[in-house]
Amino acid sequence: MVSNPFFPISIKATFWVAFLPGSTFFFSLREKMMAWEASNQEIVGLLSSERHFEIAAPEGMIDMWAPPRLTFTRPFIESATPELLDSFSRRFFSITQYFPEVRGKIRVGMTNSYKGLAMTESDGNTMLKKISFPPLRRAGLPSRYVMGHELMHIVQAKQKFIPGTERACDLFTLSRLPPKHLDHPPIYLRMPRSVRSNWSRERIRPIVADMAHDVAIEAVISRKSNRRYINWWENEFRERVESSSSLSRFL
Repeated sequence: MVSNPFFPISIKATFWVAFLPGSTFFFSLREKMMAWEASNQEIVGLLSSERHFEIAAPEGMIDMWAPPRLTFTRPFIESATPELLDSFSRRFFSITQYFPEVRGKIRVGMTNSYKGLAMTESDGNTMLKKISFPPLRRAGLPSRYVMGHELMHIVQAKQKFIPGTERACDLFTLSRLPPKHLDHPPIYLRMPRSVRSNWSRERIRPIVADMAHDVAIEAVISRKSNRRYINWWENEFRERVESSSSLSRFL
């Protein structure tokens, strides 16, 4: 889900100015941030030394990739423990490598209405980026796929060669994320109900994730000559599922 260009003024200021030193609440937040920042440095160092490539990313962009810098809103921090923030940041950074266009600071906030929500605002020189997720303590970690979907919305705002629709966002996310990270079915693309409802099953997900990823790459490649490439993905994916002897035993 994407929202543009609304970007609330209240989240632009750092939350530190809202609390007085010495308060219990202040130190609780500070301890959480210190615990997250310590692990964050390790993650950034690890990912900066690696090189990645996906067919849907612009040529040459991967070589220039650097991990974005995360900042959290106060409500998001309050919704988590230090351990959850650490797990969230590790999972998030493992996904950002496939979206090298997303650079600089990303504000992470909280939403109670969506699985994920991306918002951007640009003054012509700088793009402000915010991605929101449900409270970690209540909802758990967002899926890797949903993280990728929201990052793709930011790419859509930056790169005009990618259509700005939700179905296109799903398709390009499928083409970029390796099958091992497709832990949730695409949200807006049409697919057989039996596949969507059984996606998380251990014996089914590796098969349908590989299939969805491969067909998405084919669809992206065919885009210049096939304006209905998204419909093509939906039809082709359904046909491959229906003809798969491996899936017929489980669906």
